[in-house]
Amino acid sequence: MLNRGYILSMQRIEYKIREVNRKWLEDILFQHGAEKFFEGEIVDIYYDRKTDGFMEKGKRLSLRTKGDSHKLSFKDKYNELGLGIIDEWEVEISDGKMMDQIMLGLGFQHFKIFKKFRYDYVKDDVFISFDKFEGEYEYIPEFMMIEASQEAHIFEWAERFGYKQEDCEPLSVMDLIAYYKKKRDSEV
Repeated sequence: MLNRGYILSMQRIEYKIREVNRKWLEDILFQHGAEKFFEGEIVDIYYDRKTDGFMEKGKRLSLRTKGDSHKLSFKDKYNELGLGIIDEWEVEISDGKMMDQIMLGLGFQHFKIFKKFRYDYVKDDVFISFDKFEGEYEYIPEFMMIEASQEAHIFEWAERFGYKQEDCEPLSVMDLIAYYKKKRDSEV
């Protein structure tokens, strides 16, 4: 089972499914014995350092506030080879505001700040989340993220929900924004 507590290093397998009906999918989750373990707002601050093309190299550094917890996360080579597998290092931080000041003091800048409302569920080694952006990106429809230790478990859950393997995409937040921005701009 993936550890959701104090994490030093891990490799994650994660796919997203766009434009989902959370209320309908929650019924399926509960029918299969999943448990809800979080419901609330999340604020993610993504950092960049223009001096070395940090973001351009596929690296992601973020500070997440989820309820009363704060985590600093570093992701390397997100979506390399088109797979949903990423290397991630994460550490719990006691003071998110102080950590943000440290990051700015080290020469990082706020690249993006995302606010979203999340519902988290777990069943065995599978974590399923539903995210709905607020504020600037609220035009992005609610989406589902499935994370597990084995890719096969992700696809099994997708099928339980009535989706195909092709519906599972290794999208980053930036990929979602680009997709829906392009879609929104083409409709205008």
